[in-house]
Amino acid sequence: GSGLVGSEMCIRDSNRYLALQARMPDPSRVINIPCPGIVERVEAGIFDDDAYDDLFDKYFAPYVGTEVDAIVLGCTHYPFIKGAFARNAKRYLRGDCALIDGSVGTVRQLERILDMYKLKNPCGAGKVEFHTSGNEAVLKPIFEKLLKQDM
Repeated sequence: GSGLVGSEMCIRDSNRYLALQARMPDPSRVINIPCPGIVERVEAGIFDDDAYDDLFDKYFAPYVGTEVDAIVLGCTHYPFIKGAFARNAKRYLRGDCALIDGSVGTVRQLERILDMYKLKNPCGAGKVEFHTSGNEAVLKPIFEKLLKQDM
């Protein structure tokens, strides 16, 4: 089997995701696991691998011993805590449990579009600007911490 872990919004409310899953060769092999609470911790700047054990105790425990080929990180926040996913996959699941980061494909598509419209920066250097509807004073240090993470 394979698993997709995602925010509740991604798994339960996304017609695009459900359509994609329906096109898979064997959609019955996919285990969809919503993971409420993870987004809030990432946004609070919590990145330690063991800081998520209590949540994974709820999410993965029903699947203890399940053979899993891959885990798709189906939320933009999840790649920042790959270590927590890997740690807990080892605690509960069997098999490769390879972590698949969907944002890699998004970045490739962005590059294709920038090339197509000749918008790619020829200098190779740029700057990062943070824009948020939240409290910038609280979130900016977290954004900066996220950018420094090895992905």
